[in-house]
Amino acid sequence: MYKKLILAGFALALSTLARAEIFPEGYTFTYYFDTLPGSQETEILPENTLTMGGFPQTGHIEWQIFDSLPTGTPVASGLWIPTELEWGFALLPNGVWEDGEGSFSIQIIQGAQQIDSFEINVNGPFDPVTQTTTVFRAFVPPAPVPEMGTVGYLGLGFALMALWRRRAQGQAS
Repeated sequence: MYKKLILAGFALALSTLARAEIFPEGYTFTYYFDTLPGSQETEILPENTLTMGGFPQTGHIEWQIFDSLPTGTPVASGLWIPTELEWGFALLPNGVWEDGEGSFSIQIIQGAQQIDSFEINVNGPFDPVTQTTTVFRAFVPPAPVPEMGTVGYLGLGFALMALWRRRAQGQAS
């Protein structure tokens, strides 16, 4: 009885371990937004940017920025290479995403990379009446790579319990 509980508890514990998400070569992530969260501010950002957080810098990543839906020709694109100073940082062309709508896409083309999140910072329209600018900011987590979750680990735990029980019955005969 106790062995069963231990195995089930072990399976549950494995499924809840926190770890950084490492994305493999070939991983692609595309994100479309029709409304970014914004606030009225008196100071504007020095540059409109898309940044990626994730260290250590190990992957070669191709990025594309689209003014709206992620189709057609991107308005900006590039390659983040770990040895370059601008790795994980993209300046947006003037006018891009200033309405709070747009999309970006990344693909890991060489190596693997830990990705914590993407950060979007964009100056929107200026209101001459209030003397404020709409500043759009958002943090976007990457979509996880599919992996075995809690149900899978529970299933594994119950399978191991069944195997243990079968062996125990075989030895009793």
